[in-house]
Amino acid sequence: MSSSLHTHSYFSILDGYSSPEENLKRASELGLKRIAITEHAEVTSWLYYAKAAEKYPDIKILYGVELYECFDIHVQDPNSKYFHLIALAKNEAGRIALNEIITASNFEGFFWLDLFMILEQ
Repeated sequence: MSSSLHTHSYFSILDGYSSPEENLKRASELGLKRIAITEHAEVTSWLYYAKAAEKYPDIKILYGVELYECFDIHVQDPNSKYFHLIALAKNEAGRIALNEIITASNFEGFFWLDLFMILEQ
């Protein structure tokens, strides 16, 4: 049994080109049992995956995001080091938490998000 734990669609600009339904169709063709949706700092694709998943009941969707982490959100220097972090929701509470983190990141500076600052609040 295989799973894809890092999947992008065209909701991740410049990193994915398939639609949610195309990704699920391909996962089904490959015999994958799970697929983790990890768009770049956005969760709006979750709705489209949930809708497309109705046609692919054999695939379980794992909801997640690819976060951007940095040491200091106040250092807005393109040469400053930042990291990618894949976060997957374990349950509905985790899905809500990821949604809150992404919402906060859009207000705090998106790519310059200091994840630890948000989680401490």
